Amino acid sequence: MYKTKLQELCHDRNLGLPKYYTMKDGPDHMPTFKATVYVNSVTFTSLATFTSSKQAQNQAAMLAFNALSSPPHDTGRPCKSQLQNYAQRSNPDPSIFSSKTEAEEAAAEVPLMSLSGNSTPFKNKLQELTQRKCFGKPTYKTTQSGSPTMPTFLSTVEVEGKEFRGKTAKSKKEARQNAAKVAYLALKECTTPNVDKVNL
Repeated sequence: MYKTKLQELCHDRNLGLPKYYTMKDGPDHMPTFKATVYVNSVTFTSLATFTSSKQAQNQAAMLAFNALSSPPHDTGRPCKSQLQNYAQRSNPDPSIFSSKTEAEEAAAEVPLMSLSGNSTPFKNKLQELTQRKCFGKPTYKTTQSGSPTMPTFLSTVEVEGKEFRGKTAKSKKEARQNAAKVAYLALKECTTPNVDKVNL
């Protein structure tokens, strides 16, 4: 099973455990499943629908395993070097950086901006995607658990009758973003024209 292989690979490389999200479609007597696995900040979604969630998760795990176990395209260049090159390309006037340290700092600002929340939130991305596809407005449901002093929140978002569940979070806002992320990534995969809305 690729789920086991992927878990071992993640353990060996200290990538953290894979997180699986399964989408169910169809009537209860004949459901179909599609799965997404989130590992190393990347999502992999099963290409087809399956009659069991286990099969769908296994295919998503296979895609992730194959991608992560293949050798990187550019192994000879560490990240620091790539960031320095980016800073130099972005700013063609080398006189602005009076030292290597300043160039490194400028290069490091680019990924830091996206980590600090300057990128578009997934709730906004999901809203834009549903508008483009002429879907109804996403509906969020959030539940709170844990102690009052250290609560955790879990959100689900419903789009076109399909429910997507995010991972737990320390705030309602973060929980809703997590649910929106799962929905956005799953629905983004369904970009084929002339498809009757979402076939997950």
